[in-house]
Amino acid sequence: MKVIMWLGIGLLLQCGVAALLWLNDGSDSAVTSAWQVQQSEITRLALSTQSEEAEQSVALIKSGDHWALESHPELAVDQSKVQRVLTQLSRLSMRFPETTSQASHTRFKVAQDDYALKLDLGDAGQLYVGNTPAFKQVYVRPGESDEVYRVELNRYDLSTEIKSWLEANLLSLDEVSQIRVGDSQLIKRDESWALHKAGEELSDSLDTDSLKAALRTLETLRVGAVSQASLEVVASFEAGDDDMLSRYELARQGDQYWVRKAGIEGYWFKLSQSDFAALQSLSDPEQLLVADTPQQDASEQTSD
Repeated sequence: MKVIMWLGIGLLLQCGVAALLWLNDGSDSAVTSAWQVQQSEITRLALSTQSEEAEQSVALIKSGDHWALESHPELAVDQSKVQRVLTQLSRLSMRFPETTSQASHTRFKVAQDDYALKLDLGDAGQLYVGNTPAFKQVYVRPGESDEVYRVELNRYDLSTEIKSWLEANLLSLDEVSQIRVGDSQLIKRDESWALHKAGEELSDSLDTDSLKAALRTLETLRVGAVSQASLEVVASFEAGDDDMLSRYELARQGDQYWVRKAGIEGYWFKLSQSDFAALQSLSDPEQLLVADTPQQDASEQTSD
């Protein structure tokens, strides 16, 4: 009799545990996410911030299958980055709010007049992005709701700087084998560089270390801040290979340095001072010639 009683108690306990597990597993899935946005519904992605340390806003619009900057449609946008952001936005899970009180919006930095970032997704709605409680997590609030949620979202991808949405290699060149400035040409043959002047190869030695450093800068050049200002060109050169040369122009305005590339008309891109100096050396190839040392001159005179 006791055996039967204990078996019954054990069975009841097992049923109770199973029921609790079912309730816990089913509770999350039973709650519908407050955010129901599909990628196909998003045809506009406008980001704005109240920070004084960064550009305050940037907007991208969808045209066909491609995205473009609303303010600079001529500039090539990094399509893979846009898709990465859209995927994150469409997968946001908002099931259990951290708070439903409007008074707490400022504390989470998602208030209408006090937010870290605001996303305008056109017909898909608005989203206020606030503080970052953990790595790749943020507090968010849908625009028409008082509820604040903690979600998985990479805040780093949501930049309001134009340069962060452009193709990274917009300015760079691969495998440069020729530099031309007027009738001077730097030509690469069999891993060696030589300077040609008016079609004739000069016998002088080149400072190959400086040349290679300048070429590395050109081949890894990344876009910086964008300007459409009218700047005075202080140096220029053409670079590329036997099939095509691209013209680069350099400008300086106070302590700021700029470059523009043919084919991207009307736009200057900000450079660091070191990158500007490296590219400027390509605009005067004869500066890359190795000067004879006094010892060399003396030995030549002695031999004469």
